[in-house]
Amino acid sequence: MNLSLLVDALRDIVAAKGYEFHSASPEHISSLVRSYPAALLPQPEFREMEGRNHGKITYRLTLYLMAAGVKIRPDDVTGTVDALENDALEIFSELSSDQYVAAVLDLTMTPMQRPMTSHGDVSLAVGADVVCIF
Repeated sequence: MNLSLLVDALRDIVAAKGYEFHSASPEHISSLVRSYPAALLPQPEFREMEGRNHGKITYRLTLYLMAAGVKIRPDDVTGTVDALENDALEIFSELSSDQYVAAVLDLTMTPMQRPMTSHGDVSLAVGADVVCIF
């Protein structure tokens, strides 16, 4: 699977869930995010490839999901993180059913300790190895 097809598939899934999608480096996120919920996908990392003309290629993705956090009381942060985790599970479950995706492996979710943007947010870093067919 071409990397651009993978990013486009993820963009479509995330946008359908109501997230503003960005594919950029994390240091630029404050200038890109205009509304919440938002998602940031830095450049996926190539892991390995099997085959030459047909085979499998594995990318490591890190997707950051963000919700507005300025007006959230500290007691409510856990509920927001839970909602982000549920969205992440749905996003990667749907991605795994894409015709070019063979598997989604090693899914990890880590709540961010600090906001990713200068205007405040509650964020979740979601990592996964995505095995694609080409």
